[in-house]
Amino acid sequence: MGKNLFESMYLPLPSPVQQMKERGNLKEAEAYMQHLIETGDCLPEERRRFRAEQEILRRLTAEYPYTRAEALELVRRYVPNFSEADFDSLRTDGRIFWRYLDGEPRYFGRFFDSLCKTDPFFAVAAEKQGHHVPGSDRKLLSESAEKMRAQGELSVRITVRAELELAEAVFREGALVRAYLPLPRVTEEQSEIAVEEMSAGGQLGAEAEEQRVVFWEERLGENHPFIVSYRFLHTERYRDVYGLAERMQAEDRAEKWVEREANKQVRNAENTAENGMRPCLENGYDRALFPPNAYLRSLAAELTAGVTEPLVKAKCFYDFITKKVRYSFMPSYFCLDRMAERCAMDRVGDCGIQALLFLSLCEAVGIPARWESGLKTEPKFIGAHDWVRFYSPSFGWRAADLSYGGSAWKRGDEFLHRFYFGNVDPWRMAANARILGETGFPEPEFRADPYDNQVGEMALDGSGLRYEEFRRRKEVLRAEEIRQVIRP
Repeated sequence: MGKNLFESMYLPLPSPVQQMKERGNLKEAEAYMQHLIETGDCLPEERRRFRAEQEILRRLTAEYPYTRAEALELVRRYVPNFSEADFDSLRTDGRIFWRYLDGEPRYFGRFFDSLCKTDPFFAVAAEKQGHHVPGSDRKLLSESAEKMRAQGELSVRITVRAELELAEAVFREGALVRAYLPLPRVTEEQSEIAVEEMSAGGQLGAEAEEQRVVFWEERLGENHPFIVSYRFLHTERYRDVYGLAERMQAEDRAEKWVEREANKQVRNAENTAENGMRPCLENGYDRALFPPNAYLRSLAAELTAGVTEPLVKAKCFYDFITKKVRYSFMPSYFCLDRMAERCAMDRVGDCGIQALLFLSLCEAVGIPARWESGLKTEPKFIGAHDWVRFYSPSFGWRAADLSYGGSAWKRGDEFLHRFYFGNVDPWRMAANARILGETGFPEPEFRADPYDNQVGEMALDGSGLRYEEFRRRKEVLRAEEIRQVIRP
């Protein structure tokens, strides 16, 4: 364990390094920082920032593999009449990410997958050619949300199997291998967690660890997978949080009505404290790791001008992100910096970056909020996902899913857009409660994802491996609703 170098990412880069990076002179920038580390008058925090940035620079080339000609060729496999003008239009609109590498524009490796996920034209064209980008079952989500509204809550029991294995190219007989697979945390929503299968030597992380994993440490005689399967119960309880926030706005912040509603929730708040959630209210969003800068504070103030009630402020942030920010696959978080700020300015981000922007805006106005992430675990889909929990005096801790809410808004689904402010569906596994949190086990200096663990990590002889150096497999073995609760 120890200090994660990415805790220093709030520091700016020296101007020469920033200029070299923007031009794509990555080796020159790396060498400049090495000179500063060895001979410069650097503070310890600056050295940590430079070392993290050096590793970022080493990984950027793999994130942007395509030349312009190669990117065009990729799209034309599915859309033969796709023109250079079409390509330039998408690039101008920010829908195709690119950067300079050695003075030449290079294009993001998942740009076409992102177009297929967010644009029906490309999705249909790609489907016809056998290219499919998996995603959540919209019908399942709608039905689950309706059941939660009608019944008051919905519980599902889910069984997941996951495994990690070294790529053959990196396997070395006798090398010390460490493997980390995420496990469900014990939370107010998750219970009855049981491991059904686990490779020999696995150690279970503490039930409420910030980032819960099962951990292995072994000197390999032969390459083999590390496997865990587990089951858990996930229950989400419905409240019309969006509707209450609307009524607060409509009644001109109605202080007396708000106070009366808050009094109704006293027991809810007491139960929250009794369930061990009060420390989260005190710690909340980690301002030391991701402090809102002047721009984000100004944006938060502008979005909430004239608003005093915290719940209405949170709704303002939710509406801004879900209605204004476009979803896109992003380069590896390892290679990104100032994620919340860039999301606010560029109006683009994936589920985690949108969640981080929401957390930053909440922090800017003093609303307790915290990270939550893990897996979407639906009967026919499993994938990494991020969302948030935020606190209001009226309801205690409630969930918000920015990317799911945004997708609903963009396709005109008003019910699901409202639902995902204050609620989430139960088809998910929460393994992480804090960005840059601890697993409780020895960790390498650099992980594939330094921020949280959703799909697994591996290390070889103490060095963290990149995603291309180990294989990850995961599947939902069983997923079913287990009970219905009809409330009067």
